[in-house]
Amino acid sequence: MRKSVTIRLILLFSIVIFSFSLYRSLAIAEDQEIRKITPKENSLEKILFIKNNFDKNKVYTSIEDENAFRNILIGVWDARPHGMIEFKSDGRFEAQRLDDKDIKNLSGFWKFGDGTLKISHDKKNWKNYKVKEYRLSFHELRRNRGTVYGFSIGFDNMIWEMSEYITIDFYTK
Repeated sequence: MRKSVTIRLILLFSIVIFSFSLYRSLAIAEDQEIRKITPKENSLEKILFIKNNFDKNKVYTSIEDENAFRNILIGVWDARPHGMIEFKSDGRFEAQRLDDKDIKNLSGFWKFGDGTLKISHDKKNWKNYKVKEYRLSFHELRRNRGTVYGFSIGFDNMIWEMSEYITIDFYTK
């Protein structure tokens, strides 16, 4: 009788340990799927949120959850071909714009509401940039080398002569 109880306990313990290690391996594999993020300052959590909440290659023209969209904006974005911009969670931003051979640093304040990004240097004069579309682009690399995703947001005007689009790219295995 004691032997069967001991065997059952060992079996139960083995199953629990195996299940936990399998769960942990799957969770790590999901995180490791993302190989590279550009700009690199963006968090893995943000990238996974984008990847898991938007359909591939679908163009969106309306924003359902403005708070979630604002949280997506927080971070560093490429504004190709002339710069980059970082939206900070405290309502500030920093940007760099390449003009000819000079880099110009810009900073100020930002807010988001009613589908519009509002940017100001002094909190008095605001420039409005209405979101006209956003999408999660997707394509596979040749020779089974992985997949490239690009999340881009298009505005109705060029942000400080840099671009009408801001983008984050990430690569998977």
